[in-house]
Amino acid sequence: MDALRRSEESLFESEEIYRGLFDSSSDGIFIFSPEGRALNANRQGLRMLGYSLTEYLEKDKQEFDFFGRI
Repeated sequence: MDALRRSEESLFESEEIYRGLFDSSSDGIFIFSPEGRALNANRQGLRMLGYSLTEYLEKDKQEFDFFGRI
């Protein structure tokens, strides 16, 4: 049980590090599913697109012209 707890704590710590880097990046980061649905974007990415996270999550990858807008 102790090993499981340590593993969960390590996973939680890794997730916190990832979130911090993702949210504080000065680059826009966009995550899509293999099917092309928008799954997540960081603050800078949303700022670049001019969308809220809710608006972004309603989009498909094909709706973005990244080279034209960014």
